[in-house]
Amino acid sequence: MENFSEGRTPVLPFKPKEDVGLILMRIRQYDIVAFEHLNYSAILALNVFDLLAVPCNCASTCNFAGNAFRRRLYWNALLHDIGKLFIPRSILQKPGPLTEEE
Repeated sequence: MENFSEGRTPVLPFKPKEDVGLILMRIRQYDIVAFEHLNYSAILALNVFDLLAVPCNCASTCNFAGNAFRRRLYWNALLHDIGKLFIPRSILQKPGPLTEEE
């Protein structure tokens, strides 16, 4: 795993593969609201990064140089709620607060 600064990794290194598309399709079929949330989160992550990114002159020594970091950020944002596939729909789509048991 790459270290971006002193042992902290704000974004996991991730190389999108064909199975990522299948995971996203499964999430979309399982819960459309969760799928839309993932899309909005990925777009928002890129917009915030672009807004706050400071141009860097350190060339290849910087992990934020180029589009590689933006791609990892995008794909990680798309998959940040992948665990929702393991939560029953009755809980995901329940209006109102959850009970102690849920």
